[in-house]
Amino acid sequence: MPGTVPYWEEGAMTRTGAEGMQMNEPDEAQDSIRGPQGWRPCLEDQESAFRRLRDLALAFDASEIRPLRSDLRQACWNARAGYEAIAPHLPEVWQLPKVDAASIERLPEIIAGLLFTEHRCIELQTDALRPSARSELDSAVEMLNRFWTLLVSAYEELERVARFLGLGHAVPSIEA
Repeated sequence: MPGTVPYWEEGAMTRTGAEGMQMNEPDEAQDSIRGPQGWRPCLEDQESAFRRLRDLALAFDASEIRPLRSDLRQACWNARAGYEAIAPHLPEVWQLPKVDAASIERLPEIIAGLLFTEHRCIELQTDALRPSARSELDSAVEMLNRFWTLLVSAYEELERVARFLGLGHAVPSIEA
């Protein structure tokens, strides 16, 4: 729609994120990924991760995009658990031939970016009365699916490496 700026373009958001990935303990009122540690990247870190990875998400051809059909919170929690299972072995993973170790190492950042896109979709759904909200929501859902595709792609590599290392049992599925 003329005059609207998709939220993933520079200048569309006013918040700035920290360069590091800080993990905050969520309070009960916050929407979060729940688990033993209550892990959830703060919104500023989510946005920062989103901005760093948006070009990777936009690089997918439209035919490669996988629509999100899973419980996002559970998928993110499982992806984080899978990453934590393999993280101690990352130096070894970097030595393996034909392995995209960088995509595996990016998983926490991909999760944070995905949570940011979900947050933006929710914001736009609550703002549905604004005339440009529908086109912005469509753009946000497209970006959500692009980040989901980025997560699935990286996680498939993690699962492949985990099986090779004999850690397949410690890596939960992210798709329902």
